[in-house]
Amino acid sequence: TNTYFGFPSADTYKVVTAGQDALTIDSNQFAKFEALVSIEDGTNPNGSGTSSGVNSGGTLTVEGRRDGTANLLCLRARDNTGPTVALPDGQGGLIRWQGFDGTDFAQMGAIAVNADGQAVANGDSPSKMIFYTVPDGTETLTPALTLDKSQIATFSGGIIQSMSNPYTKMEDTSSGGDTYGLNNNQ
Repeated sequence: TNTYFGFPSADTYKVVTAGQDALTIDSNQFAKFEALVSIEDGTNPNGSGTSSGVNSGGTLTVEGRRDGTANLLCLRARDNTGPTVALPDGQGGLIRWQGFDGTDFAQMGAIAVNADGQAVANGDSPSKMIFYTVPDGTETLTPALTLDKSQIATFSGGIIQSMSNPYTKMEDTSSGGDTYGLNNNQ
């Protein structure tokens, strides 16, 4: 038949559907997907839309099912110069967004999660999350917001408040803490 799996060469595994290669895993443990599996055309947000082709620009849907919170995506980081030692301070994982500028793909933004203040240790991995944007006229990822291991938010620029809801509340949630408000209408 035209759908099968097998071993076309030493240490290589292949899945074929409808006579076309769908997945190949080689001896270096590289997985090559020949088709855009789980790409939907976006017409049905419940995941039952028609499968998209390479040129139709779809949405990648990752669905996890289990009782409780599903672990949909796990990103892991190791230090390249010492892959058997703990991840050092300041290193971690990065998710990057890029947009096509007519010639190549330009940086648009990123989110990094890095070790904060020390190397990751068994049972102790303080981290910080950095949100990057790109200023006009550049392709340089620039920190816009950092959330550190103490859950302190540091904004690199100013904070602009929407006039549709002009009240901002800041509350100290510790015992006996105070509440502060800023109201743009006064």
